[in-house]
Amino acid sequence: MKVDKSHKKADSNQAGQMRGKFRPRLQQLVESNMPEVVEETSRKAFNKLPNISSAINELSKLKAVGPATATAILAAAAPELVPFMADESMLSTPGLGPVQYTLPLNPSHFCP
Repeated sequence: MKVDKSHKKADSNQAGQMRGKFRPRLQQLVESNMPEVVEETSRKAFNKLPNISSAINELSKLKAVGPATATAILAAAAPELVPFMADESMLSTPGLGPVQYTLPLNPSHFCP
């Protein structure tokens, strides 16, 4: 799996300003992740591709990163492989039922 490594890094302020549901403690949790831990965890996650579930599990070890955020990170580097669990796509998926941003949902509805 070849991943585009020419990406720019987002700092904690940029990560906290991403759109979505307002979560007051999110910024604080994002900032509590040590940069070297973020880089190592991200590297491990990207190396697990094309196994999307394993990559999501790896990124979800970071504070403030759940399955939906993990798919956003992975999709930025490998958009042809990883679908982003955006609110709009989750809400418009027929038969999905109530939206739950949990990993068991991802492989069964979005991953080959």
